[in-house]
Amino acid sequence: MIRILGIDPGSQRTGGGIIDVDPSGKVLHVHHLPLVLLGADDFPQRMKLLVLGLAALCQQFQPQ
Repeated sequence: MIRILGIDPGSQRTGGGIIDVDPSGKVLHVHHLPLVLLGADDFPQRMKLLVLGLAALCQQFQPQ
């Protein structure tokens, strides 16, 4: 089974999702979340929140 991370990019809200795909091509939803970046003071802080949020997602779900 292969685990895939999908990202719907945005500088105010970024979507992240995890799916598993088996060898036959069957897809299973694992997790999804919005990363809301609007609370940051400026654009560099938004990017920091984005990087930290995606890093946490990758650490938790270990996509290939």
